[in-house]
Amino acid sequence: MPTFPSTIWQDLDRARNGEAAAWTAVVNRYRPAIHSFLRSAGRSEADAEDIAQDVFLQMVRSSLLEGAHPRRGKFRSLVLAITTNVMRHKLRDDRAEKRGGGKKPVSLEGQDVPAPEEEESFDREWVKRLVASALEELAKRRPSYHEALRLSLENQSQAQMAQTLHKSAAQVNNHVHRARMWVRRRLRALVRESCADAETYREELAYLGKYVDLDGE
Repeated sequence: MPTFPSTIWQDLDRARNGEAAAWTAVVNRYRPAIHSFLRSAGRSEADAEDIAQDVFLQMVRSSLLEGAHPRRGKFRSLVLAITTNVMRHKLRDDRAEKRGGGKKPVSLEGQDVPAPEEEESFDREWVKRLVASALEELAKRRPSYHEALRLSLENQSQAQMAQTLHKSAAQVNNHVHRARMWVRRRLRALVRESCADAETYREELAYLGKYVDLDGE
C-alpha cells in the first residue's frame, strides 16, 4: 500500500500558510502543462506565457485556492478550469480590442466547464510533463540506462545500439528493460504526489493508463 508523505495538497496547505517555497513548488508542478496546453490550443508563445502567469495570479487573488480540497476533486481539474476561463477571457478581450472596446477584469465566478476535449488535451500534456521529468531524472541518476532507452526510442537496431554503447546485445536489452521499469516507478511516484489517498491514487493510475504505460515493477 503506497504512502503519501508529500502531496500537492500538503504543498497547497503550506502555500496558504504563506510558505513561498511551497507556492513555487505548486507553480513549477503545473506551469509547464498549462503552457503546453495553451500552445496546443493555438495560442502564441507570448500569449501562452502571459496566460499561464495570469492563471496563478488569479488563484492567489481569488478565493479558489483557499477552497481547494481533495473532496472537491482533483487540483488538476481546478487548474484546467481556471486556465480555460482565463484563455477565453483573453480571446474575448482581443476581439473587443480590435473593435475598439476596453478590457474587463477576469471573473472566476460561475466558471465555464472545460470541454471534454480540453480536459483530455490538458491531461495528455500533464502526462507528457511527468514523463519528461522522469526521463530527466533517469538521465541524472542512471545515464547509461537513459542513453539505451533514448536509442531504443529512436528505433535504432539492436546491433546499432550495441555498437554505440560498446555493450553486448544482452547488456543493451537489460539496460532498456531496467530503464523502462525505472521510468514507470518514477511516474507512479509522481502521480502519487498529486493524490490525497490510496483510492484516488488507484483511480489516477487507471485513468492515466490510457496515456502512458504505468504497469510493471
